[in-house]
Amino acid sequence: PVRGLSAGSALEANLGKDNVVTYNRVIMPRGLWYKFVPSKSGAYRITSYSDQRVDGWIFLEDGSEYFVYEHSERLYSDLNNCSMVVYLEAGKEYFIDIAYYDVYAVGTFTFEIKYEGASIDLFKLVSPGYFTFYEDDTNATISGGIDIALGKDGYYHEKLPDGSLGSIIYVDFVGQNNIFSTTLLQMANNTLSFNFELTENDQWMLAYIEENGDDFMEDLKEYWAENYEENMELFDVEDVAEGDYNGDGEDMTAIAKKYAAMAYGPSSAHPELEGCVPVNEELGNVLQQLMDKFTFKNVEYSWGKLCFYYDYIGPDENK
Repeated sequence: PVRGLSAGSALEANLGKDNVVTYNRVIMPRGLWYKFVPSKSGAYRITSYSDQRVDGWIFLEDGSEYFVYEHSERLYSDLNNCSMVVYLEAGKEYFIDIAYYDVYAVGTFTFEIKYEGASIDLFKLVSPGYFTFYEDDTNATISGGIDIALGKDGYYHEKLPDGSLGSIIYVDFVGQNNIFSTTLLQMANNTLSFNFELTENDQWMLAYIEENGDDFMEDLKEYWAENYEENMELFDVEDVAEGDYNGDGEDMTAIAKKYAAMAYGPSSAHPELEGCVPVNEELGNVLQQLMDKFTFKNVEYSWGKLCFYYDYIGPDENK
């Protein structure tokens, strides 16, 4: 009954084979542990094949987390499964834990371990996950992810721990992201999103007026009901209807379209870059204003949640 629940009783995982995972009851803490000892150091990919959503972790023998999967790789789009790419050292014990997202789910799935090479540059999100709010002296909201710095080449890069610069950062114009319900290309072409003369409320109000025509005020009374007076003030309805907007920026739609038109096309050599554009200072400024408009305001480099970079996964001395 305790097999797979700790490092001392872990199941065995094998390279290049179907490793079978079966859940027939609730396992708490989450999941079963599978021990893997690589024969050579390098970058490994551990991919699950499940019909139900799973999450993935890798632990060390002492129970500390070595890796937590975040669905951050641009070319891996299976939201049910995980594909963890990590650097593992030869002869060291690692414990793979892939468990159903729903702790009460039961069933069987497999995972595969593949050696990718001595190192790999993985194209992944600059800032995955949620915004984090810190209640301290600053009460700051941060976007998380890697450190970012503007290089002498005019482009933003990953800032490495030693202060040097790594990969260029690329914004994704055509893929879905975790911030907006549409792509940046659609926002540039079909909405007022890059018009920073408008606040988010201004933009919503203009869209409502256009949809409902001259009778929009009567429709609002029914739509907002008991919140009508409060929302009339919140959305500055009368001012917006007369063209008096509340944003503090300029209309940058043309600039957004310019960069969208510069996006990389299909490439067999670099399929991960399709629809992406390297972020320079001008584009970074536009993206920052976009995030300020629709998310937390003045969070430094919050636009990293729309961007990707090449994460070097290999021995540290080669960074």
